[in-house]
Amino acid sequence: MQKIGIGLVGYGGIGRLHAYCYKSLPFLYDMPVDIELIGIATSSPQSAQQAASQTNAIFSTTDYNELISRDDIHLIDICTPNNLHADIICAADKAGKHIYCEKPLTVNFDEANRIKGEMAFSDRIFQMAFQYRFSPAILRARQLVGEGFLGDILSFQVGYYHSGYLGTDRPMSWRLRKSEGGGGALFDLGSHAIDLLYYITDQRTKRLLAKSRVLTPDRQEKDGRWTKVDVDDDITIMLELESGALGTLEASRIATGSYDDLDILIRGSKGALSWHLMDPNWLEVYDATKPGKPMGGIRGWQKIEAIQNYPSPAAIPPGKATLGWSRLHAASQFNVIENILTGKSTGPGWEDAFYNQRFLEAAIQSAEQDRWIDIEK
Repeated sequence: MQKIGIGLVGYGGIGRLHAYCYKSLPFLYDMPVDIELIGIATSSPQSAQQAASQTNAIFSTTDYNELISRDDIHLIDICTPNNLHADIICAADKAGKHIYCEKPLTVNFDEANRIKGEMAFSDRIFQMAFQYRFSPAILRARQLVGEGFLGDILSFQVGYYHSGYLGTDRPMSWRLRKSEGGGGALFDLGSHAIDLLYYITDQRTKRLLAKSRVLTPDRQEKDGRWTKVDVDDDITIMLELESGALGTLEASRIATGSYDDLDILIRGSKGALSWHLMDPNWLEVYDATKPGKPMGGIRGWQKIEAIQNYPSPAAIPPGKATLGWSRLHAASQFNVIENILTGKSTGPGWEDAFYNQRFLEAAIQSAEQDRWIDIEK
Protein backbone atom coordinates (compact mmCIF):
# COMPACT_ATOMS: atom_id res chain seq x y z
CA MET A 1 0.00 0.00 0.00
CA GLN A 2 1.30 3.46 -0.88
CA LYS A 3 -1.10 5.29 1.41
CA ILE A 4 -3.60 4.41 4.16
CA GLY A 5 -6.63 6.65 4.14
CA ILE A 6 -8.44 7.15 7.44
CA GLY A 7 -12.08 7.93 8.16
CA LEU A 8 -12.81 9.21 11.66
CA VAL A 9 -16.30 8.77 13.13
CA GLY A 10 -16.89 11.12 16.06
CA TYR A 11 -15.12 14.37 16.92
CA GLY A 12 -15.65 14.88 20.62
CA GLY A 13 -12.71 15.05 23.00
CA ILE A 14 -11.33 11.61 22.15
CA GLY A 15 -11.99 12.03 18.43
CA ARG A 16 -9.97 15.23 18.41
CA LEU A 17 -7.15 13.42 20.21
CA HIS A 18 -7.15 10.63 17.62
CA ALA A 19 -7.01 13.20 14.83
CA TYR A 20 -4.11 14.97 16.57
CA CYS A 21 -2.18 11.71 16.93
CA TYR A 22 -2.65 10.74 13.27
CA LYS A 23 -1.25 14.11 12.31
CA SER A 24 1.67 13.54 14.70
CA LEU A 25 2.63 10.01 13.60
CA PRO A 26 4.95 11.08 10.73
CA PHE A 27 6.95 13.14 13.24
CA LEU A 28 7.04 10.45 15.93
CA TYR A 29 7.91 7.49 13.66
CA ASP A 30 9.85 6.71 10.52
CA MET A 31 6.60 5.78 8.86
CA PRO A 32 6.54 2.67 6.65
CA VAL A 33 3.62 4.13 4.68
CA ASP A 34 1.93 7.48 4.15
CA ILE A 35 -1.31 8.08 6.05
CA GLU A 36 -3.98 10.69 5.47
CA LEU A 37 -7.07 11.70 7.41
CA ILE A 38 -9.51 11.71 4.49
CA GLY A 39 -12.89 12.33 6.13
CA ILE A 40 -14.63 12.93 9.44
CA ALA A 41 -18.23 12.11 10.37
CA THR A 42 -19.81 13.98 13.28
CA SER A 43 -23.26 14.40 14.81
CA SER A 44 -24.00 17.87 13.41
CA PRO A 45 -23.13 20.01 10.36
CA GLN A 46 -21.53 22.58 12.66
CA SER A 47 -19.14 20.11 14.30
CA ALA A 48 -18.44 18.50 10.92
CA GLN A 49 -17.38 21.84 9.48
CA GLN A 50 -15.22 22.56 12.52
CA ALA A 51 -13.56 19.15 12.29
CA ALA A 52 -12.67 19.61 8.63
CA SER A 53 -11.26 23.07 9.31
CA GLN A 54 -9.12 21.95 12.25
CA THR A 55 -7.75 18.77 10.68
CA ASN A 56 -7.56 19.71 6.98
CA ALA A 57 -9.53 16.56 6.18
CA ILE A 58 -10.69 16.36 2.57
CA PHE A 59 -14.34 16.33 3.58
CA SER A 60 -16.73 16.07 6.53
CA THR A 61 -20.23 14.67 6.88
CA THR A 62 -22.95 13.75 9.35
CA ASP A 63 -23.34 10.26 7.80
CA TYR A 64 -20.57 7.77 8.59
CA ASN A 65 -21.70 5.63 5.65
CA GLU A 66 -20.16 8.25 3.37
CA LEU A 67 -16.77 7.39 4.90
CA ILE A 68 -17.33 3.65 4.62
CA SER A 69 -18.34 3.86 0.95
CA ARG A 70 -15.17 5.66 -0.20
CA ASP A 71 -12.44 3.68 -1.94
CA ASP A 72 -9.70 5.97 -0.64
CA ILE A 73 -10.56 5.21 3.02
CA HIS A 74 -9.06 1.97 4.31
CA LEU A 75 -9.32 2.40 8.09
CA ILE A 76 -12.43 3.44 10.03
CA ASP A 77 -11.66 4.93 13.46
CA ILE A 78 -14.67 4.88 15.81
CA CYS A 79 -14.87 7.54 18.55
CA THR A 80 -18.62 7.62 19.15
CA PRO A 81 -20.75 6.84 22.22
CA ASN A 82 -20.63 3.12 22.98
CA ASN A 83 -24.13 2.30 21.74
CA LEU A 84 -23.17 3.26 18.18
CA HIS A 85 -20.11 1.00 17.95
CA ALA A 86 -21.79 -2.21 16.78
CA ASP A 87 -23.58 -0.73 13.75
CA ILE A 88 -20.44 1.06 12.57
CA ILE A 89 -18.17 -1.95 13.13
CA CYS A 90 -20.45 -4.31 11.21
CA ALA A 91 -20.98 -1.85 8.35
CA ALA A 92 -17.26 -1.12 8.08
CA ASP A 93 -16.30 -4.79 8.05
CA LYS A 94 -18.90 -5.64 5.43
CA ALA A 95 -17.34 -2.94 3.27
CA GLY A 96 -13.88 -4.44 3.72
CA LYS A 97 -12.49 -1.71 5.95
CA HIS A 98 -10.00 -2.11 8.78
CA ILE A 99 -11.32 -0.91 12.15
CA TYR A 100 -9.87 0.95 15.12
CA CYS A 101 -12.43 1.39 17.91
CA GLU A 102 -12.50 3.18 21.23
CA LYS A 103 -13.23 1.06 24.30
CA PRO A 104 -15.35 -0.69 25.37
CA LEU A 105 -16.49 -2.85 22.47
CA THR A 106 -20.19 -1.99 22.93
CA VAL A 107 -22.97 -1.60 25.50
CA ASN A 108 -23.95 -5.20 26.25
CA PHE A 109 -23.12 -8.82 25.54
CA ASP A 110 -25.85 -9.28 22.92
CA GLU A 111 -24.27 -6.53 20.82
CA ALA A 112 -20.84 -8.04 21.47
CA ASN A 113 -22.07 -11.38 20.12
CA ARG A 114 -23.36 -9.61 17.04
CA ILE A 115 -19.92 -8.10 16.48
CA LYS A 116 -18.28 -11.49 17.09
CA GLY A 117 -20.50 -13.02 14.42
CA GLU A 118 -19.26 -10.39 11.98
CA MET A 119 -15.57 -10.34 12.89
CA ALA A 120 -15.01 -14.08 13.40
CA PHE A 121 -14.85 -14.63 9.63
CA SER A 122 -13.23 -11.31 8.72
CA ASP A 123 -9.78 -10.92 7.17
CA ARG A 124 -9.66 -7.25 8.17
CA ILE A 125 -7.62 -5.83 11.05
CA PHE A 126 -9.63 -4.90 14.12
CA GLN A 127 -7.96 -3.14 17.06
CA MET A 128 -9.43 -1.84 20.29
CA ALA A 129 -8.01 1.41 21.70
CA PHE A 130 -6.49 -0.02 24.88
CA GLN A 131 -3.64 2.46 24.65
CA TYR A 132 -2.12 1.74 28.05
CA ARG A 133 -0.74 -1.51 26.65
CA PHE A 134 1.64 0.70 24.70
CA SER A 135 3.35 2.32 27.66
CA PRO A 136 7.04 1.28 27.55
CA ALA A 137 6.76 0.32 31.23
CA ILE A 138 3.80 -1.99 30.54
CA LEU A 139 5.56 -3.53 27.54
CA ARG A 140 8.52 -4.24 29.80
CA ALA A 141 6.28 -5.62 32.55
CA ARG A 142 4.75 -8.10 30.10
CA GLN A 143 8.24 -9.18 29.00
CA LEU A 144 9.35 -9.75 32.61
CA VAL A 145 6.27 -11.79 33.48
CA GLY A 146 6.73 -13.87 30.33
CA GLU A 147 10.34 -14.53 31.34
CA GLY A 148 9.20 -15.81 34.75
CA PHE A 149 10.36 -12.84 36.83
CA LEU A 150 7.30 -13.03 39.10
CA GLY A 151 7.23 -16.81 39.40
CA ASP A 152 3.72 -17.97 40.23
CA ILE A 153 1.32 -15.03 40.45
CA LEU A 154 -0.13 -14.92 43.95
CA SER A 155 -2.16 -11.70 44.23
CA PHE A 156 -2.84 -8.38 42.54
CA GLN A 157 -4.54 -5.03 42.96
CA VAL A 158 -5.62 -2.97 39.95
CA GLY A 159 -7.51 0.31 40.15
CA TYR A 160 -8.46 3.19 37.89
CA TYR A 161 -9.64 6.33 39.68
CA HIS A 162 -11.13 9.66 38.57
CA SER A 163 -12.94 12.30 40.62
CA GLY A 164 -14.87 14.20 37.94
CA TYR A 165 -18.31 12.89 38.95
CA LEU A 166 -18.17 14.01 42.57
CA GLY A 167 -21.10 16.23 43.52
CA THR A 168 -24.20 17.19 41.56
CA ASP A 169 -22.73 19.91 39.33
CA ARG A 170 -21.79 17.61 36.48
CA PRO A 171 -24.76 17.47 34.07
CA MET A 172 -26.37 14.36 32.63
CA SER A 173 -24.61 12.90 29.57
CA TRP A 174 -24.46 9.73 27.49
CA ARG A 175 -21.79 8.35 29.85
CA LEU A 176 -24.42 8.31 32.62
CA ARG A 177 -27.05 6.42 30.62
CA LYS A 178 -26.92 2.63 30.42
CA SER A 179 -28.64 2.68 27.03
CA GLU A 180 -25.80 4.74 25.54
CA GLY A 181 -22.76 3.93 27.68
CA GLY A 182 -23.56 0.40 28.88
CA GLY A 183 -22.10 1.12 32.30
CA GLY A 184 -20.45 3.86 34.32
CA ALA A 185 -17.00 3.76 35.87
CA LEU A 186 -16.89 0.03 35.13
CA PHE A 187 -17.15 0.48 31.35
CA ASP A 188 -15.31 3.80 31.19
CA LEU A 189 -12.32 2.95 33.41
CA GLY A 190 -12.63 -0.67 34.45
CA SER A 191 -12.34 -1.83 30.84
CA HIS A 192 -8.78 -0.47 30.78
CA ALA A 193 -7.90 -2.01 34.14
CA ILE A 194 -9.01 -5.54 33.26
CA ASP A 195 -7.28 -5.35 29.88
CA LEU A 196 -3.98 -4.39 31.53
CA LEU A 197 -4.24 -7.22 34.05
CA TYR A 198 -4.92 -9.71 31.25
CA TYR A 199 -2.20 -8.28 28.98
CA ILE A 200 0.55 -8.35 31.62
CA THR A 201 -0.27 -11.73 33.18
CA ASP A 202 -1.65 -13.52 30.10
CA GLN A 203 -4.38 -14.87 32.39
CA ARG A 204 -8.09 -14.33 32.15
CA THR A 205 -10.53 -14.11 35.02
CA LYS A 206 -12.21 -17.35 36.05
CA ARG A 207 -14.88 -15.82 38.33
CA LEU A 208 -15.67 -12.57 40.11
CA LEU A 209 -17.73 -10.93 42.84
CA ALA A 210 -18.68 -7.26 42.39
CA LYS A 211 -20.23 -4.49 44.46
CA SER A 212 -21.18 -1.17 42.85
CA ARG A 213 -23.01 1.99 43.88
CA VAL A 214 -24.43 5.26 42.58
CA LEU A 215 -23.45 8.21 44.76
CA THR A 216 -25.50 10.81 42.87
CA PRO A 217 -28.74 9.13 41.71
CA ASP A 218 -30.18 12.15 39.87
CA ARG A 219 -28.51 14.60 37.50
CA GLN A 220 -29.76 17.57 35.53
CA GLU A 221 -30.23 17.56 31.77
CA LYS A 222 -29.20 20.57 29.69
CA ASP A 223 -32.84 21.64 29.52
CA GLY A 224 -33.12 21.65 33.31
CA ARG A 225 -34.96 18.33 33.77
CA TRP A 226 -33.70 15.92 36.42
CA THR A 227 -32.99 12.36 35.25
CA LYS A 228 -32.19 9.14 37.09
CA VAL A 229 -28.64 7.86 36.74
CA ASP A 230 -28.69 4.13 35.96
CA VAL A 231 -24.95 3.35 35.81
CA ASP A 232 -22.34 2.91 38.54
CA ASP A 233 -20.24 5.72 40.01
CA ASP A 234 -17.77 3.19 41.37
CA ILE A 235 -17.30 -0.55 41.63
CA THR A 236 -15.08 -2.94 43.59
CA ILE A 237 -14.52 -6.45 42.27
CA MET A 238 -12.81 -9.52 43.73
CA LEU A 239 -11.30 -11.71 41.02
CA GLU A 240 -9.98 -15.23 40.72
CA LEU A 241 -7.67 -15.78 37.76
CA GLU A 242 -7.31 -19.02 35.81
CA SER A 243 -4.28 -19.95 37.93
CA GLY A 244 -6.20 -19.44 41.18
CA ALA A 245 -4.53 -16.11 42.01
CA LEU A 246 -6.84 -13.77 43.93
CA GLY A 247 -6.99 -9.99 43.75
CA THR A 248 -9.12 -6.90 43.40
CA LEU A 249 -10.09 -4.49 40.68
CA GLU A 250 -11.58 -1.05 41.39
CA ALA A 251 -12.99 1.60 39.09
CA SER A 252 -14.25 4.93 40.37
CA ARG A 253 -15.29 8.31 39.00
CA ILE A 254 -15.83 9.66 42.52
CA ALA A 255 -12.34 9.09 43.98
CA THR A 256 -11.56 12.27 45.86
CA GLY A 257 -8.05 13.55 45.14
CA SER A 258 -7.61 11.52 41.93
CA TYR A 259 -7.17 12.85 38.43
CA ASP A 260 -6.17 9.99 36.14
CA ASP A 261 -4.85 7.41 38.59
CA LEU A 262 -4.40 4.00 36.98
CA ASP A 263 -2.44 1.81 39.40
CA ILE A 264 -1.36 -1.82 39.11
CA LEU A 265 0.46 -4.06 41.61
CA ILE A 266 1.13 -7.76 40.95
CA ARG A 267 2.86 -10.04 43.46
CA GLY A 268 4.38 -13.41 42.66
CA SER A 269 6.39 -16.14 44.35
CA LYS A 270 9.69 -14.73 43.03
CA GLY A 271 9.00 -11.01 42.70
CA ALA A 272 6.55 -8.16 42.33
CA LEU A 273 5.93 -5.23 39.99
CA SER A 274 4.05 -1.95 40.17
CA TRP A 275 3.13 0.87 37.78
CA HIS A 276 1.27 4.18 38.16
CA LEU A 277 -0.12 6.18 35.25
CA MET A 278 0.46 9.47 37.07
CA ASP A 279 4.19 8.54 37.22
CA PRO A 280 4.42 6.55 34.00
CA ASN A 281 8.13 6.78 33.30
CA TRP A 282 9.09 4.06 35.76
CA LEU A 283 8.27 0.40 36.19
CA GLU A 284 8.89 -0.57 39.81
CA VAL A 285 10.07 -4.14 40.43
CA TYR A 286 11.02 -6.23 43.45
CA ASP A 287 13.28 -9.25 42.97
CA ALA A 288 12.72 -11.70 45.84
CA THR A 289 15.43 -14.03 44.51
CA LYS A 290 18.17 -11.60 45.54
CA PRO A 291 19.83 -12.33 48.91
CA GLY A 292 18.02 -10.89 51.92
CA LYS A 293 20.90 -11.25 54.36
CA PRO A 294 22.72 -9.76 56.07
CA MET A 295 20.62 -6.78 57.12
CA GLY A 296 18.34 -6.98 54.08
CA GLY A 297 21.07 -8.03 51.67
CA ILE A 298 20.46 -6.29 48.33
CA ARG A 299 16.69 -6.69 48.20
CA GLY A 300 14.41 -3.70 47.66
CA TRP A 301 12.12 -2.03 45.16
CA GLN A 302 13.94 -0.92 42.02
CA LYS A 303 12.85 1.62 39.40
CA ILE A 304 13.38 0.57 35.78
CA GLU A 305 13.93 3.45 33.35
CA ALA A 306 11.03 2.83 30.96
CA ILE A 307 10.45 6.49 29.99
CA GLN A 308 10.02 6.53 26.15
CA ASN A 309 12.21 3.57 25.27
CA TYR A 310 10.07 2.56 22.32
CA PRO A 311 11.59 0.18 19.76
CA SER A 312 12.39 1.25 16.20
CA PRO A 313 10.92 2.80 14.07
CA ALA A 314 10.03 5.27 16.84
CA ALA A 315 12.01 8.42 16.06
CA ILE A 316 11.17 11.25 18.46
CA PRO A 317 10.95 12.13 21.30
CA PRO A 318 14.15 10.35 22.40
CA GLY A 319 14.01 7.49 24.88
CA LYS A 320 15.10 9.73 27.75
CA ALA A 321 12.15 12.11 27.30
CA THR A 322 9.22 11.98 29.73
CA LEU A 323 6.11 10.15 28.59
CA GLY A 324 2.80 11.89 27.86
CA TRP A 325 -0.80 10.63 27.61
CA SER A 326 -1.19 11.43 23.92
CA ARG A 327 2.02 9.51 23.17
CA LEU A 328 0.33 6.29 24.32
CA HIS A 329 -2.54 6.89 21.90
CA ALA A 330 -0.08 7.57 19.09
CA ALA A 331 1.76 4.31 19.81
CA SER A 332 -1.53 2.41 19.76
CA GLN A 333 -2.52 4.00 16.45
CA PHE A 334 0.89 3.23 14.93
CA ASN A 335 0.37 -0.39 15.95
CA VAL A 336 -2.83 -0.66 13.93
CA ILE A 337 -1.09 0.92 10.92
CA GLU A 338 1.70 -1.69 11.15
CA ASN A 339 -0.86 -4.48 11.50
CA ILE A 340 -2.64 -3.34 8.35
CA LEU A 341 0.64 -3.45 6.43
CA THR A 342 1.61 -6.91 7.67
CA GLY A 343 -1.91 -8.34 7.62
CA LYS A 344 -1.35 -9.79 11.09
CA SER A 345 -3.01 -8.59 14.28
CA THR A 346 -0.77 -8.15 17.32
CA GLY A 347 -3.72 -7.07 19.44
CA PRO A 348 -5.70 -5.94 21.19
CA GLY A 349 -7.97 -7.55 18.61
CA TRP A 350 -11.66 -8.36 18.58
CA GLU A 351 -11.11 -11.49 20.69
CA ASP A 352 -9.54 -9.37 23.45
CA ALA A 353 -12.37 -6.86 23.15
CA PHE A 354 -14.95 -9.65 23.32
CA TYR A 355 -13.38 -11.11 26.48
CA ASN A 356 -13.35 -7.63 27.99
CA GLN A 357 -17.06 -7.24 27.27
CA ARG A 358 -17.78 -10.64 28.82
CA PHE A 359 -15.97 -9.50 31.97
CA LEU A 360 -17.94 -6.23 32.11
CA GLU A 361 -21.24 -8.08 31.70
CA ALA A 362 -20.33 -10.57 34.44
CA ALA A 363 -19.42 -7.72 36.81
CA ILE A 364 -22.78 -6.03 36.27
CA GLN A 365 -24.59 -9.34 36.82
CA SER A 366 -22.62 -10.01 40.01
CA ALA A 367 -23.35 -6.55 41.42
CA GLU A 368 -27.06 -6.88 40.66
CA GLN A 369 -27.37 -10.42 42.07
CA ASP A 370 -24.81 -10.07 44.90
CA ARG A 371 -23.06 -13.37 44.10
CA TRP A 372 -19.99 -14.87 42.45
CA ILE A 373 -20.27 -15.17 38.66
CA ASP A 374 -18.25 -17.62 36.56
CA ILE A 375 -16.91 -16.16 33.33
CA GLU A 376 -17.40 -18.53 30.41
CA LYS A 377 -14.43 -19.23 28.18
